[in-house]
Amino acid sequence: MRRESQGYASIEAYWQNSEIRDTFWQITFPKFIEPLTPVFLDPSFAGASLLSSYIAAPTDLESTFTKTPECFGRLRSDAYELDAIFGQITDERSPCPLERCAKSFLDARQATRWLDAFAKAEPVLYRDLQRRRSASDGKSFTPRPPRTYSVNLKF
Repeated sequence: MRRESQGYASIEAYWQNSEIRDTFWQITFPKFIEPLTPVFLDPSFAGASLLSSYIAAPTDLESTFTKTPECFGRLRSDAYELDAIFGQITDERSPCPLERCAKSFLDARQATRWLDAFAKAEPVLYRDLQRRRSASDGKSFTPRPPRTYSVNLKF
């Protein structure tokens, strides 16, 4: 009976962690990087860099963003008002402010780690749940980091 109840708990945790991870990558992160799209050639990279920098040193971020934005990726143009864009991504009234996105990112990272550990510990059950999930969604979702660059994401 104990093994069976552990199985149910694992299945429930699988669905919860999948939801946390998917919500971040499919909804939260795209909303966060939306204001970065006109400024950076690769807004996903810029967004990941901003989140990493915020998590590492939140107080230095505004100065770095406005004075040396190229630290976060290649710029489309220098014609953008970086103070206004930084204000937009940190404004609590925006669809996804930096602070809330950083917390969601950490939650998604923790969920991904749990899912990775679960996949290693219960590979057959994990594959079965992935198949069920794919069938219910009509698609399979595999999160991918923005692109492979040298971004030091700190957790």
